[in-house]
Amino acid sequence: MLNIGTLNTLTVIEATPMGYLLSDGDSHHEHDILLTTEDQSLAEGQSIDVFLYYGQDRNIHATLTKPAITVDEFKALRVVGLSDAGAFFDWGLPKDLYAPKQHTHSELAIGMPAVVKLVVEDKQHKLYATTKIEKFLSPAPDTWSTSTPVQLLVYAKTPLGFKVIIDDTYAGLLYHSDLFKPVHIGEVHQGFIKRIREDGKVDVTLQRHDKKQRASLAEQILDDLEAHGGLSSLTDKSSPQDIQVRFNVSKASYKKALGQLYKEKKIVITPKHIKLTNENS
Repeated sequence: MLNIGTLNTLTVIEATPMGYLLSDGDSHHEHDILLTTEDQSLAEGQSIDVFLYYGQDRNIHATLTKPAITVDEFKALRVVGLSDAGAFFDWGLPKDLYAPKQHTHSELAIGMPAVVKLVVEDKQHKLYATTKIEKFLSPAPDTWSTSTPVQLLVYAKTPLGFKVIIDDTYAGLLYHSDLFKPVHIGEVHQGFIKRIREDGKVDVTLQRHDKKQRASLAEQILDDLEAHGGLSSLTDKSSPQDIQVRFNVSKASYKKALGQLYKEKKIVITPKHIKLTNENS
């Protein structure tokens, strides 16, 4: 069976002046797929991996080049063309990937990245991209708990924050208030589950917010103090940018960790610096 929009392992049947005829062993498809390539090292009977797609002629085409996206994946692709009919994306093949107008958002601009899904319609012999991806995302799984580590693909910006795809499957929201570093559409970040709401929607964060995270950060702060002679000018009054550069966390998380160390009498906090107590120096 041929799987359009992804890699297939096919067999070289015959070399022709136009290229190589390929087969998957199914008599209904035998000899109907042409691979055009400058590679002249292929031999009859050889098994090769090729990407299959529908061309403008609605026929199946094969290429040895694996594109940046395959069917059912979500990927950030760069917009290389816009027309009244739709948008075009660079996906690594000579012919750009087309997204019909009804499957795109109006805010696209040439040169910008956009997260798309590759869709195949075998009955119409079509392969196209869509930026309207939310209908393809799934509800949160029951196995998730707070602070579960996940991968986040940023796909849209809202007044509240950034919409993300969690682990290539689920929808989530990363709030502006939880950000401690710049985030842009098309970027992939490591993050954590913050909460699952009653309506099934998922809030995520770029850092843990539980006791384990605070304990780990507290240890980092102590190590940093010891490395600098027991004294640091990075206090709870320091800028979020300075804290992010040193510890890659938000100012709120840093202040909580300082508070923990202060309660444990491991540090002294002054307006201009923090320092190890005599017991820890």
